[in-house]
Amino acid sequence: MNYATISRRALLAGAACVLAAPRRGFAASAAPKRIVATGAPVTEILFGLGCEDRIVAVDAASRFPRAARRKADAGYHDDLSPETLLALSPDLVVTSQGAGPAQTINVLAAASIRVVSVRDVRRPADIIERIRTVGDAIGESGRASALAETVASDLASVAQDLGRVVGKRRALILLGLGSAHPLIVGGAGTPAALALEMAGAANAAGHFNGWKALKDPAVAELEPEAIVALSIGAPLLAADVSAHPALKRTAAALEDRVAVADGVAFTGFGPRAAHVLASTARAIYPEAGIRPLPARGWVEDDLASL
Repeated sequence: MNYATISRRALLAGAACVLAAPRRGFAASAAPKRIVATGAPVTEILFGLGCEDRIVAVDAASRFPRAARRKADAGYHDDLSPETLLALSPDLVVTSQGAGPAQTINVLAAASIRVVSVRDVRRPADIIERIRTVGDAIGESGRASALAETVASDLASVAQDLGRVVGKRRALILLGLGSAHPLIVGGAGTPAALALEMAGAANAAGHFNGWKALKDPAVAELEPEAIVALSIGAPLLAADVSAHPALKRTAAALEDRVAVADGVAFTGFGPRAAHVLASTARAIYPEAGIRPLPARGWVEDDLASL
C-alpha cells in the first residue's frame, strides 16, 4: 500500500461504502448502559462518541483521554480476569483484537455478556470501520457516522498533501529513548511500521521483523533521514532525541527531521490517527507543506503536543 498515493476522493468513497454497509445486528439489542472497554483505541472511540457516562471500566493501557483514568481498572487487555469483569456487571465488553485469554471471553459469553471485538487495522479505511463497529455496538450509529466521516476527511487531507512528496525518506521508529536500556527499533510487521507507511515514509529498519533492541553503533548504521521517536508515558523532546549519541550524527538529527509521537496514538489507529500522522509527516517532510488539521474534540487533551 502506498498511502501517499491515496486520493481524497478514493478514501472518502471507501469510507462511504463502509458507512453504508449493512448493520451487524447490534441495533436489535437494547443500548448498553454499562460498558467495559479494553484496548486504548476502543476507549478513545467510545469517548469520541460521547458515551463516557456509560463506561464503567477501561483496561490498564487506556490513558487517553485523561477522563479514562478515572474509570475502574479492568486489568490488562491480554490478561483479563473473568472475576474482575463479572464484578463490574457490564452488559457490553468492547475489545481490540488480542483481548483474552480465550477462557475469559468464554466465561463472559456463558454469562450472557455481549462481547464485540474491533478488527486490526491493515489500511486507512479500517480505522473508519472500527468507529462504525463500536457505534453500532452501543446503539450510536448516527454519532459514529459523523465521527467516521470527519476522521476519513482528515485522513484524506493528509493523503492529499503527501501526494506532493517526491521520493520517500527513510525514517526510523524508535522506542526506549530517555531510558538506560538499548534503543528499540520498529521493524516490519509492527503497527508502528504501518503507521510510518501511512505517514509517507520508508522504514529504515524494514529489514528487521518486529521490534528489535540494538546497540548504539547498529542504530547509527541505519542512517535514517528522519526519526519518529515514540513516547510512552514520560514526555520526550525532539532536541533530546537529536542529541542521543546514536543519532546526533545522522541526517535526521543534523537536518532537524525528528518527530516525537504519542506511542499509543501512533500505533493504536483510533480517532487521533489522522492528527498524529499529520504531525509526523510534517516532521519528516517539512518542505511539503503538510497542513495542520482542524482541532477536534477527541484529540483535545493532546493538541499541544501535535
